[in-house]
Amino acid sequence: MREQKLRGVILSDDEARTLWVGDSIQIQRPESKRAIGVHGERLFVKEGHRDEHPLAIQQGRYCQPGTAGIPGPPGVRYCTIYRADGDPLPVWRVQGWPYRTLQRELADPITATFPAENFELDKGARPHWWPVVDMNACQARQFVEISAIARCGGNISYTLKKIARADATNRPEDFPR
Repeated sequence: MREQKLRGVILSDDEARTLWVGDSIQIQRPESKRAIGVHGERLFVKEGHRDEHPLAIQQGRYCQPGTAGIPGPPGVRYCTIYRADGDPLPVWRVQGWPYRTLQRELADPITATFPAENFELDKGARPHWWPVVDMNACQARQFVEISAIARCGGNISYTLKKIARADATNRPEDFPR
């Protein structure tokens, strides 16, 4: 029997954050909405995400290789970051592309005046996050298995247990690169 295509489940930023620090999470959905799956089904977690230049990623922040980049030399491979972890660092940009000054390091590069007129700091600008519905399995960082389903009132309660990416599916087409 052919394994079913890996489907996604949409979680709020708070639910995704809770799952990230724990092993499982319990979520409730109205009974009138479409069921997210059946007991034992494996899903990937859909989160707000974006591909970001490595200069804008805080040290120690979780990221994984993204699908975008800047051709070289030297080339830059962007990383996928997630909205639940907060906004990226503010960096200098020219027409939307991030750059670092080649001058000596400034004491406070965020508020310092950049030497070129066409550079602007994205400080205070809200970054564009891709909608959660646009996330596919290769961009996901969390995978879950439905370990319990219960009905309570007009809601359905799902217990989602975190699993490893390798355990999520055997289908290579779920993780194109």
